[in-house]
Amino acid sequence: MEIGWSHAGSFYNAGLVSLVLHDVLSSDALSFLSSDDRTLKIWDTSIDLSQPKTGEGHESWQHVSTLTGYHGRTIFSAHWSSEDFIASGAGDDAICLFVEEKSSMVEGPSYRLILKKEKAHDMDINSVRWCPQDPRVLASASDDGTVKLWELRGNILD
Repeated sequence: MEIGWSHAGSFYNAGLVSLVLHDVLSSDALSFLSSDDRTLKIWDTSIDLSQPKTGEGHESWQHVSTLTGYHGRTIFSAHWSSEDFIASGAGDDAICLFVEEKSSMVEGPSYRLILKKEKAHDMDINSVRWCPQDPRVLASASDDGTVKLWELRGNILD
């Protein structure tokens, strides 16, 4: 069996602006931040900044990891699957898929690229979302006016 992405379908609509399925995060404590610098930063947001601080110092969100060098243009969207895969979509028309490297000796979480689909769309990818009912299906939406469904096949972690 071939391992990787399979294009499962497309929707065409010239008025498409965005796609929201359902936000399913692997952890309530981690969030993404992306910008024009082509990085995806992962933050520990488990600290409730609305609660008064007791004791000395100031608690804030903690930066835990940066994914860089995988996209050639701005990363517009990232989403965690319920199976702990991270998908990202960017202005380079590519989709990247990452997984946490459990055996890493680095302090804090470390992530590795396991798949990259170049030219997943004809224009910028504005949104990627994992399906909440089937964690191996990813939807991507683009400036090209399409929504594509991708099915992850095989055991990509082997």
